[in-house]
Amino acid sequence: MLSKKAKVLQTLAGKSFLEHILSSADAISDKVSIVVGFDKHAVEKKAATILKKAKIYEQKDQIGTADAVKTVIEFVDENEKVLILYGDVPLIRKNTLKKLFSLNDSLSILTANVSDPTGYGRVLKDSNGLVEEIIEEKDTNDQQKNIKEIFTGVMVVNGKILKELIPLINNNNGTFTFKELDYTDRTCGDSDTNANPSFVGKKINNLTFYKNRLGILSGENLVLTENAEFFNYFATTTTQVLDTDPIDIAASGTQVNDLKNSVGFNESLLLFSDTAQYKLDSAGDTISPTTAILNEVSSFEHDDSVQPVSAGKFAYFAQARNNNTAIREYFADDDTLTNDGLDITVSVQTLIPTNAYQIVSNTTEDTLVVLTSDTADSQTAPYTSGTAVAPTNADTMFVYKYFFDRGEKVQTAWAKWEFAGVKILGVKSLESFLYVMAAEGTNTKLFKIDLRNLKDTTLGHGVYLDLKTSVTGTYDSATDKTTFTSPYGARTGLIAVDRTNGANYTVTNTTGSTYTIVGNHTSLFIGVPYSSVYRLSTQYVRENTGRGLVAITAGRYQIRNISFNFENSGFFQVEVTPNNRNKSTTIMNGYVIGTSGSLVGQPAINSGTLRVPVQCRNTEFVMDIKSDSHLPVYIADAEIEGYYHARSRRI
Repeated sequence: MLSKKAKVLQTLAGKSFLEHILSSADAISDKVSIVVGFDKHAVEKKAATILKKAKIYEQKDQIGTADAVKTVIEFVDENEKVLILYGDVPLIRKNTLKKLFSLNDSLSILTANVSDPTGYGRVLKDSNGLVEEIIEEKDTNDQQKNIKEIFTGVMVVNGKILKELIPLINNNNGTFTFKELDYTDRTCGDSDTNANPSFVGKKINNLTFYKNRLGILSGENLVLTENAEFFNYFATTTTQVLDTDPIDIAASGTQVNDLKNSVGFNESLLLFSDTAQYKLDSAGDTISPTTAILNEVSSFEHDDSVQPVSAGKFAYFAQARNNNTAIREYFADDDTLTNDGLDITVSVQTLIPTNAYQIVSNTTEDTLVVLTSDTADSQTAPYTSGTAVAPTNADTMFVYKYFFDRGEKVQTAWAKWEFAGVKILGVKSLESFLYVMAAEGTNTKLFKIDLRNLKDTTLGHGVYLDLKTSVTGTYDSATDKTTFTSPYGARTGLIAVDRTNGANYTVTNTTGSTYTIVGNHTSLFIGVPYSSVYRLSTQYVRENTGRGLVAITAGRYQIRNISFNFENSGFFQVEVTPNNRNKSTTIMNGYVIGTSGSLVGQPAINSGTLRVPVQCRNTEFVMDIKSDSHLPVYIADAEIEGYYHARSRRI
């Protein structure tokens, strides 16, 4: 309505809506309750002049009828009937309500037949005329939209039934509400004795949550709500300062430090400005308005466009380089009682481009993911304009894996996962999975990535395909072909893998989502193969200097062969590309003549050693281990055979 006055205070036929509805309610029962929300003071004042016996209750958030009923449910007697009316439906006849109220059913509803039911919930009935369901218009199909009988919202419910059902009602119906919220008004004092929070009139940089308080970062200040009252930023009394009162503190330092981000870290709250990190600390036993302080604990530059994340005892944040992005691992040093941050991208400084926008942590699988956007992104969600997305950086995840042993990080590795033709919009982590919202072609899709390396229980090894799913085929002995339906429709590059023996087959797309393969293969995995590449770093002879191993570069290191010890692997190839010479390829396909596992038509999974000839100086070749197979690859270690000639000796 285009009015600042509450709807129930509008007039109709010389009376307010509220007068009409209270008159009807009074004719039904001596016990009348009014639930108020918007413009509550004016509504309360008007109600007192109409029906003094009515009791008034406040619904803090106007989020529906069920929530309004919740505000009075504790005052409902189990043995009484409850008539639920609406303040904006004033002209229902008293006789209609009396008839509804006189029914002896546990639940009775008031419906109406209208010529235009648009916007109303439809009443679905069974063949006996009994109500089966009330369905909202947005959930109706074309046939249900033609139903003319609608639910008015008015009902009579047995008190016992109502008290049982109301707690079960929630908003978990696939929808959500996005609306502006108001923080709680000042209830005591004035602007001097109970001042506005410091963010009033300023830009809000970010939100946070810490120890049951909602926080706002604005300028140099961290502003936390009253404990357990997420929208109250005012003190509840002006005669004393309570430990539960809101907290409003500024970051200390010699320069201006606007707080941009925060993350839970080491049982505290770590806050970030562009150039420093602050820890929320206490001068007493607990954090309260009188004891809370923000202490500067380190001074690392921080890319405020990337939200830091925590992972165990570490926090990770981004730093912008000239043409790339660095990721720092932040930790508390228990020996020196200081905080420090290590650059975990120091060995891959050019790996992550600029425009990073999200770090995702999965502590179940010890994985960190960094996402970057495209510099010039003129395409906006939901990507249905008819123009397929054309990503550059946004099609790649930069993945950091780490491994702990006895509390120490003993192995780390960086990788990048490229998704051709896919623009990644965002990622969320849950348990052992990454859920990826992405645009592919002209559509927005949700993908799921399993970070576990699981074996198939039938095959005894994993099957590695993108979009992997299981399907059941139908075999035709007359044509000797198996037909199956792809859930992805016609998909370029699709292959099939027999779930009984792991063999892969070329598929033929006949029509739409229908595919065929030659032979009898009814139990299948289908998916799209992907390529994996591991490039060896340059190998050096190293010596122990007492401060770690140091590469010796004064001499000549000639490498003859590199032997790779592999375990339970089905296929990989090693490519050696020397400077100014042709590339050579050595292949491991799992087959070993004379072994029981090497059968024609079935993949062989074996362990052993692959010897790869190199015949190059250590700095004059590139070696890649590659696989585009669906079969597993596990390289345990490598051994190098070569010659080293020292031109000089250190003395």
